[in-house]
Amino acid sequence: MNADTAVLSVLAEWEKKEGTLSEALALQKRLLVIRTEIKSRIKPAPVGDAAARARLQDGRPIIEFDDLDANHLVLKESLERVIALFREFSGEVPESLTNLINRPDLVNTSARAWFESKLLPFPPGENSIAAMVLHAALKPFLTGCSDVLSDMVNQEQWKRGYCPVCGGAPDFAFLDKERGARWLLCSRCDMEWLFQRLECPVCGNQDQKTLAYFTGEGDNYRVYVCEKCKRYLKAIDLRQAQVDILLPLERLITTDLDVQAQAMGYIPCTAQMIGDRLEKRIH
Repeated sequence: MNADTAVLSVLAEWEKKEGTLSEALALQKRLLVIRTEIKSRIKPAPVGDAAARARLQDGRPIIEFDDLDANHLVLKESLERVIALFREFSGEVPESLTNLINRPDLVNTSARAWFESKLLPFPPGENSIAAMVLHAALKPFLTGCSDVLSDMVNQEQWKRGYCPVCGGAPDFAFLDKERGARWLLCSRCDMEWLFQRLECPVCGNQDQKTLAYFTGEGDNYRVYVCEKCKRYLKAIDLRQAQVDILLPLERLITTDLDVQAQAMGYIPCTAQMIGDRLEKRIH
């Protein structure tokens, strides 16, 4: 059972037991259904071993936008279904996003801009929801790549603050049971990769005086914070966990930690422009 199917199973059990899910979890459950159905119809990125090794050696992620099997008809369907779902839950979606469906050229331009963390071609006030829609619509393509390409990554050699498969920023982390080593979880493709315990994945800060963490409810959860760039990253200590953990589910059920961190003035690691960070780290 893959991670998406496992999360769907857990959410279905909760819904059956409680009679309903919170609106946020209900939305995520419906998005997972779309993701699994779209993912079953796409092919993994056609990146050969030699090209993958060369990119990783240069400090670049394995896939580029043109490597995605972003078949226009499948991507259009993914966008249509995600937009319809967002409209159902929020009541309205900007007209510019609705018009996007009938513009193949703009679909590709928007998807590329989101993937490369460039300015989206939408009015400023609509960029936030546009980014969420594009994230959800493209996630099946990205997790499909991660499923087949993750084994190409040498975990001991990468240890960078961005995903070795797609270049995404982490939105969750965990300390493994074996050594307490810290691993990051990609916000875009769900790739897991090894990282330093004492380093900010956004700005590279290693000064122990400006790096810290606070704990959430119980001893399982932590929120790592950096005083230099004011970013935060949620984490779970698997050494303290009593049951098996589904990391993609953990990011959904720890929103209280987001509220706490943001109330203290910190912002998510995903708020950082990935393209800018890649250029700074490589050069």
